[in-house]
Amino acid sequence: MGLICYLDDSDNDKGPVIVLGGYVTLAERWRAFEEEADRYMKSWGIEVLHTKDFQYRKGVHRGWPDAKRTAFIEGLFWIAGRYGMLGIYASANKLDASALLKQTPGLQNMSPIGLCFGSIITGIILKRRPIPAALPLTFIVEDGHRNNGNIANYFDWFRRNSEDAAKDLGSLKFVRKDDSRAIQLADFLAFYGRKSAEEADRAGYPPKWPTNPTLTQIRRHVPHQYERIFGTRFSPLSPGENLVDESGLLKSIFFKPGRRGI
Repeated sequence: MGLICYLDDSDNDKGPVIVLGGYVTLAERWRAFEEEADRYMKSWGIEVLHTKDFQYRKGVHRGWPDAKRTAFIEGLFWIAGRYGMLGIYASANKLDASALLKQTPGLQNMSPIGLCFGSIITGIILKRRPIPAALPLTFIVEDGHRNNGNIANYFDWFRRNSEDAAKDLGSLKFVRKDDSRAIQLADFLAFYGRKSAEEADRAGYPPKWPTNPTLTQIRRHVPHQYERIFGTRFSPLSPGENLVDESGLLKSIFFKPGRRGI
């Protein structure tokens, strides 16, 4: 028994931002989710969900009208909401994050994706503090990305340098996209999180996060925690903009699965 966080990153090489995001819940909840989500996706003809194909209507999604796409998202995240998940993601302006890291003692060798990963680790650990330490926090990340080495380096650094991590962190492993529906769900959040982050970057990072229709839809079923990094500082959304309170993760992982979710 423990907590598992599935993560994926989304990085347009020529774009200004990078996003790391995914979902966390109890291990036994993930097992139940896998069975239900697998049946659901196969009923739509989807063997492996590739979010980029979904967005651009390629492959099995070719010719899907907007109503069908909306219905698919609604059903998938209604299922996710039944299993007490918390969505968690962080975005960084790559140039600003690199400059910030160079100015921070001990972090000069970290990358922007490492900064996002650090934000996610600390966000989960701080919010799960009342949970017994017997529940280790394991990270499972999609394999094949050039940023994965930076994630592994930061995971090791955090374990060595953080007292919290010494008793809270489990393991880190990398899996293929076809390994689980959970990692495909993480890919979905990372992709649309980046789309929204790029919109915010173009708008000059207004205090209120620009509305993304897909993110708005999935948030109706699953609470999400978000942090953005730009300029010369960490800049989490204000409490009024955040979609979970300080006990959001605890509410999420301990609620009893049911029709309405959280």
